[in-house]
Amino acid sequence: MMNAFVPIIPNAFAVVFWLIAPSITADVVERLKGKIQAHLTADKQKAAPTNALSINQMDNYVPWASDLVQVPPAGLLPVAGAVIGLVGDLNGVVAVIIIFSSVIATFLCYFRVAGKDPSIYTNEKYCRYNAVPAFAISINFLSGVAMLAVSLNVFEHLSQLVGRMV
Repeated sequence: MMNAFVPIIPNAFAVVFWLIAPSITADVVERLKGKIQAHLTADKQKAAPTNALSINQMDNYVPWASDLVQVPPAGLLPVAGAVIGLVGDLNGVVAVIIIFSSVIATFLCYFRVAGKDPSIYTNEKYCRYNAVPAFAISINFLSGVAMLAVSLNVFEHLSQLVGRMV
């Protein structure tokens, strides 16, 4: 009976993401207003203002805001994979580690990016990617490799191989 629900687990996570999307968007809008206001305030105090509402500044605000709203779904997708894995044959300890590390990493990434100035954020690259895409690729790749390795008993095979060598 439980296996009947496995195919809808991604849908359930998608519904949760869409339910929290307005809250995330509202938070990003407020943070963006704060960033723009901070630039406007700084511009008033400088002899040569940077113009916080210039096209160049918008080029920074848009990637920052769009990346910030993508953090929760990108970072929490491994949680869906771990839950699906629990229904299958994924080790419970591994699933719990993936779930907790994904949730913690998602919060850390969200607040790190939210706290950055958009112009600084868009200029920091990790292998050609801004922080959020790099985070999403890394966390999803690593959790996928971990789940696959456990499912294929890679660690058990490696320990047997090492045992034969010793």
